[in-house]
Amino acid sequence: MLDEDGAEYGDVCGPDAECGPQTVVHRLNVLSQLYKRWALNHDVTVTNPVIEGVRPSLPSGRGRRLKDGEEERLLAAAAKSSRPWLPAAIIIALETCMRQAELSGLTWGRTKLNAEFPHVDLPKTKNDRP
Repeated sequence: MLDEDGAEYGDVCGPDAECGPQTVVHRLNVLSQLYKRWALNHDVTVTNPVIEGVRPSLPSGRGRRLKDGEEERLLAAAAKSSRPWLPAAIIIALETCMRQAELSGLTWGRTKLNAEFPHVDLPKTKNDRP
């Protein structure tokens, strides 16, 4: 993989790249897999230069919280929207902490409103935790 590989898409690679630790980890994982698969396909032993210790530590997740009055302003703006479902979607998102992809995949079959504790079955989340 060379810097030029992403050039046609306008990607910046190399020492001047401005990318976060997660991007670096993804790129190192791809490079590591390249070494592993090549060695398996050619039945040779090679030393994988991508070792666990070279990966940067990842920051903890975002901690964004609504400030005072922000929820009211958000719901007021949503009420003016041409999309009648938007205020309800915002309330569900705020109350459940669901992500956009989880909300858009919501179905009545996975919604358990009559259960002892009303909940939504989310088979797989971004963090692979149900």
